[in-house]
Amino acid sequence: MIDLLICEDKPIVLMGLKKLIESLGLPLGKIYLAQDGEQAFELFAEHPISLVLTDIQMPGCNGLQLLRRMQQLRGGFQAIIISGHNDFEYAKTAIHLGIEDYLLKPVDPEELRAALGRCMDKLSQHKTQKQLISGILLDQVHEVWDKQLPQEAEALLRSTENGFFQAEAFATAAFRLEGRDSLAVVSRQVKARLLSRFPHFLLFPTSERAFFAIVSLGTVGELQALASLLEQFAKQYRAGGSGQLACGLGPAVKSVFQLKEAALQAEGALCLRFSPRGEKQPVFAWEPLVGPAALKAQAQSLQFCDTLCADLRLPELSAMEPDVIRLFAAFSSAPVLYQTLPACLRRIERFIQQELDGEDAVSLAALAAQADSPAQLKSQVKSRLLEFCRRRLKHRMASQDAVSQAIEYMEKNYQKPLTLTILANVVSLNYTYFSNMFKSKTGVSVTAHLQNLRIQKAKELLISTNDRIREVAHKSGFTDERYFEKLFKRYEGITPSEYREKLRSFTDRPEQRENVQP
Repeated sequence: MIDLLICEDKPIVLMGLKKLIESLGLPLGKIYLAQDGEQAFELFAEHPISLVLTDIQMPGCNGLQLLRRMQQLRGGFQAIIISGHNDFEYAKTAIHLGIEDYLLKPVDPEELRAALGRCMDKLSQHKTQKQLISGILLDQVHEVWDKQLPQEAEALLRSTENGFFQAEAFATAAFRLEGRDSLAVVSRQVKARLLSRFPHFLLFPTSERAFFAIVSLGTVGELQALASLLEQFAKQYRAGGSGQLACGLGPAVKSVFQLKEAALQAEGALCLRFSPRGEKQPVFAWEPLVGPAALKAQAQSLQFCDTLCADLRLPELSAMEPDVIRLFAAFSSAPVLYQTLPACLRRIERFIQQELDGEDAVSLAALAAQADSPAQLKSQVKSRLLEFCRRRLKHRMASQDAVSQAIEYMEKNYQKPLTLTILANVVSLNYTYFSNMFKSKTGVSVTAHLQNLRIQKAKELLISTNDRIREVAHKSGFTDERYFEKLFKRYEGITPSEYREKLRSFTDRPEQRENVQP
């Protein structure tokens, strides 16, 4: 429902407008009343009002001044002006402010209905667009941080104001805190500093010691002003003795669709604090890799990542340790490469997620923002990878046991109405995971293995008994005789009856009997 605010300095007219609007039967929510601009602004600030109907001529703050103040506070609302004067200058100013309609007193009910209807349609469109763009932003942020993102951050992203998206460019900044103060305290201080220059931004935590900001810029050139503001704040924070705050800045981008890449680059820039110059500056900007030496070093680090992933498949837990050492040696030999460290860790993390096939994976990317030094980060990465190797070995042994257990159960219970769900429950595994694991280990699906087993049992019965085809089907685990015959022909190329006749005629020839398998 859409809440409406009516502002009119004459009480009789104010109540008359309220009754008139209520009689129109429009799907409105609450209707707030104000007799002057100050009261109207206070109501607008306190409540989620998205539709405003105001007189122009009011003592103190007139209607146009009121709407300017409201737009500075938040955008995305619709407004209608009513006036007793057919003044072109008023109308021109109203158009400049983006006002939907300019109505003259006395207000015609049908004109008012039409104006309110147009405003409500626009609000509905804006809401849909906002939900769409907020959803795109949320998806991109989730791709970067996934399960690291707290619920309050998700709620913040979903409720992002339209004004945030109405920007020429966006900047991304990753922060890492080291000190006595809590993350909440420092993030509030950063918010206050940002508000002094940039009215539209999002700021949310990404781990216990890190938080992130997406800032709307007026122009791409304002990125330098943001860098200066953050650098000044970080230096003042360090001088205050409470700790240190490091910040990584990604390049400015012109579309919300580019924020994922910009966020990764901001995280990478934050890792430049590990370089030799890191102790001398609090704010780091993403640096494009140029020159043959830098590009060769980057290719080598990616190759080390891939070698590490391959060695993680080996049963020896220590196989990956030399790879970790080589990877971090590559970073230290070319310090600018530290900014590619989060991307490398994510590359390894994606491999681990695929290997664990649905289980919660070991998080590596979060370590880059939390570590105090490259040595500490290397130690933490190695520890996490050892944890993964142990889980993988245990996982492999459990998988082999589960497949063997499932096959043994089918051998003993093929006559029963078995399903994939029943078999997954027998081995205490997730339905989808069990299905994928079984096919990976045996080369066939659970259903195909069970069908083949039942067909083999049926062939034995066709040779060794005189049971009717219907009885053979039932004893082999098939409830439908026609389906049994169709499946049997698909497997053997002939019907069950033809198979029985062929095998019996063959075994009836004396010279062939000794070659017939029972």
